[in-house]
Amino acid sequence: IDINDNLSEKSDYVGAHHLHQGANLIGVCVLPEDNSVSNVVSGPLDGIIGEGVAASNNPSIGWVGSLAEISPSDGYWFKASEETIHLTVGDKHETESFELNPGANLISYCCANDIPLDELDSDCIEGIIGEGVAASWIGEMPIGSLTALSTGKGYWVKTAEECELAFECTEYEQQLARV
Repeated sequence: IDINDNLSEKSDYVGAHHLHQGANLIGVCVLPEDNSVSNVVSGPLDGIIGEGVAASNNPSIGWVGSLAEISPSDGYWFKASEETIHLTVGDKHETESFELNPGANLISYCCANDIPLDELDSDCIEGIIGEGVAASWIGEMPIGSLTALSTGKGYWVKTAEECELAFECTEYEQQLARV
């Protein structure tokens, strides 16, 4: 709905990430149908690292490496050579469950609202690491500087065994004011 109360049937979403110079741990929640690295990634980015995959931006030939496509369920380290805003246009994606392997799993969080860690539905999580924040589980209680998963962010989720991480994405409650 726009400011004139016009409703479009099918509109693209715009995803934005404010990237600082250096490594940024993000989840890309808005993607076009062509989700190839060369179509999704632009701007002053030198490289992208995912779980077991990577791509480098070669000035002569473009993106090279084992990372071919960006997935909305995976987290990524975007390495920026300078501060920038990275935009994507396309469909909005939400992933509400992840099949986790033993060890570290790099996931993205793409729900509209943040979710407190104590609301996560998984008994197997040992810890979660985000960019500059972390939490460990002591019994059933998360302890640390990370208190919630935030939309558009990437996270390393550590488990001791195969398990499922599940949560429910709630609708975004937007409050609009008319002037």
